[in-house]
Amino acid sequence: MKKPKRDIPIALFFSLALALVFYLGLQIAFLGSANLQFHYNSPFIELVAALGMGWLVILLQADAAISPSGCGFTYIASTTRMLTAMSREGQLPRFFNVLHPKYNISHRSLIANTALSILLFGIFRSWVHLVLVVSTFHVISYLAGPLALGRLRKTMPNAERMFKLPVHAIICPIFFIVLSLLFVLSGFSNTLGITIICIIFQAIYLVLNYKGRELLGAVKRSAYLPLWLVVFTISAYYRLDFIIVAVIALFLYYLGVRR
Repeated sequence: MKKPKRDIPIALFFSLALALVFYLGLQIAFLGSANLQFHYNSPFIELVAALGMGWLVILLQADAAISPSGCGFTYIASTTRMLTAMSREGQLPRFFNVLHPKYNISHRSLIANTALSILLFGIFRSWVHLVLVVSTFHVISYLAGPLALGRLRKTMPNAERMFKLPVHAIICPIFFIVLSLLFVLSGFSNTLGITIICIIFQAIYLVLNYKGRELLGAVKRSAYLPLWLVVFTISAYYRLDFIIVAVIALFLYYLGVRR
């Protein structure tokens, strides 16, 4: 990329704009052709079937099976590499850092990820529930963005950057508030389960990688994420008003940036 200051904003804007136009077009077409008094189980398939387009029904049904499967295979492959890299860096047992001599991947990591995927399908029997859980995990993963940017702008204000986000002091807190609201809106039962899972796996990671006084120091340094999870899980339980959640999120954002 020759000019990231110019190319990154343009790429982000057009990619989001094209996706927005595409999905808005689908929704407008659906709302314009559907009988809104009728409850649809598979809206597009039922509309196409009503038009007598059997071939398109088959295509949509095949896509509904193939598309999520392709996405799942992609995630299994990427997380297999991630698990192997974490093992190589000493963050997980060396057991996973054994590569196949021909294919140069870890079959042990691949089997572990596949087993975990099957376990999740067994726990979350509803596809909607599984999508909600995965989306909430994505929300948590995005938290690092505004926090890291805000912290680096504070600790390294004069560092040379290929791309510099304008008005970060406004964008980062707003983005952090939106993520916190999305987490709360996912529902108490969902946030509670995710909070328990995150805290358990974080505890396992700390115990495996730190001992003695180092462990105590690591617990203090990593206490921010459990704090955020617990606070907004309680917020979801009591169904706090959006304004209250936004104020709490703003406080936690500046707490994270200043730590």
